[in-house]
Amino acid sequence: MNDALAALGAPARALVGFDAYARAAATLSRPSSLARAVHDGRPAVERADVLVLNLLRHVGAPAAAVEMMARAKSLIDEGLARNRAATGQGA
Repeated sequence: MNDALAALGAPARALVGFDAYARAAATLSRPSSLARAVHDGRPAVERADVLVLNLLRHVGAPAAAVEMMARAKSLIDEGLARNRAATGQGA
């Protein structure tokens, strides 16, 4: 991800390594707001995952990074589709 951000012009001093995020994630006591919203039945949410996936594709990120984000997007899409169906909001 840092390579993708650097390719878009982010200064190196602004980038945080994955290990720092992983350590911080290990201390989280609640799921993300997106995960809570999908779990709570919201039919629509703000989609930063789509932005990240498009940026990864745009900068030619490694296939593994693109695939990981594509899978995350698919899981969110599935949850939102279930929520829309449950609330009668369709596609």
